[in-house]
Amino acid sequence: MKILNVPLSLSAPQAAFLTELQRVFAEACNLVAAMGREAGVTARVALHHLCYATVRERFPALGSQLACNAIYAAARAFRKAQEVQARLAPQAKGVPIVRFAPTAPVFFDRHTLSLRGERVSMFTLDGRLHFDLSISPEGLAALRAATVKEAVLQGREGRFVLSFYLEEKAPELPAEMVAQRSGVMVDSLAPADVVAG
Repeated sequence: MKILNVPLSLSAPQAAFLTELQRVFAEACNLVAAMGREAGVTARVALHHLCYATVRERFPALGSQLACNAIYAAARAFRKAQEVQARLAPQAKGVPIVRFAPTAPVFFDRHTLSLRGERVSMFTLDGRLHFDLSISPEGLAALRAATVKEAVLQGREGRFVLSFYLEEKAPELPAEMVAQRSGVMVDSLAPADVVAG
């Protein structure tokens, strides 16, 4: 998997929106991590069943999909912490403590971030934020030639980078085969369209 890091050129209000999103997302992740540790639950699906309603109630501005992404981020952090714990302290028992800083990354998927050409549409606490990427022609070609598996926003002191985790596109099936396999007809995206997730 390749990673394409794109620094964002944002206005001061846009950077403030993303700073607040990052802070609230980290708070939601910390809530999930605390609930998971208390219940001894670290797997993504089990965390979802345990925490989703509480996260939605406590952080309504996140919306349903970013609430799911906060649960994903906590499950991922638990998995990494357990790997480190197993390597460095194999005798340790229980669920490791996981805490997210206010500047922790925000995970996006196809529901919360989309890219058409060089124009980004990103879900924030104040609705969708639209801005242009300052991206090289080579970077744009890489985005178009791959599938975006994940998009991660990282920021500190008002400066943000959007990281795209890219995977080679699988060969496309004929539309008839897709319809037969899924039972659903799907319109294909134009070549310039990239959707995270």
